Amino acid sequence: MMAPVDPESPPPAPAAKDTEREVTRPRVNGWGCPLHPLQFVGWFFVVFFAIAHYGFLVFYTPDHWRIATIIVSVQLQYILR
Repeated sequence: MMAPVDPESPPPAPAAKDTEREVTRPRVNGWGCPLHPLQFVGWFFVVFFAIAHYGFLVFYTPDHWRIATIIVSVQLQYILR
């Protein structure tokens, strides 16, 4: 059972702020700043493989397969999301 509170007593003093450690909110998702260095590495490889796929591999396929290759790869991206 809690002790009764005297209504005329002063409010408790706030706790001393910890100056050594800054309190931060946890991230909700991976888009919050500051970005982690591995996020830069990951985005580099995503862009690299996208350029390699669409700029190199797709356009070196035979002409009669090119449209089918583009269509299938775009559909796979939406399916695998």
